[in-house]
Amino acid sequence: MKELAPLLGKRIMFLGTVEKIVIKNGYGGPEKKIHLSDLMDIDGTILAEKTIINYTKGFEDLGIVEKGTRICFEARVKQKVTGGWSKAADTPLLWEFALSYPTNLSIVNT
Repeated sequence: MKELAPLLGKRIMFLGTVEKIVIKNGYGGPEKKIHLSDLMDIDGTILAEKTIINYTKGFEDLGIVEKGTRICFEARVKQKVTGGWSKAADTPLLWEFALSYPTNLSIVNT
């Protein structure tokens, strides 16, 4: 997802295809996540083959979201630590780009 690097900190519109909805055990309890494929910006430039975003209230408001559904949403690009933390250097081992705070959700008819 290095294609997201220039967009770090920006809030833009994205398009993606729902692959699956999963429930993972999080720090505060179970969390719903949506796996998306073919993530692209509004111009049609593919930014990532797959990514994961939080299943927010906006998705509940959309109704039933199934595999293959194309969705349009606005989100902020952020960096997150993956792979742990180096105690010796007190720095993260790996950084990854992620999408946060998805809003303005809509289903795209193709």
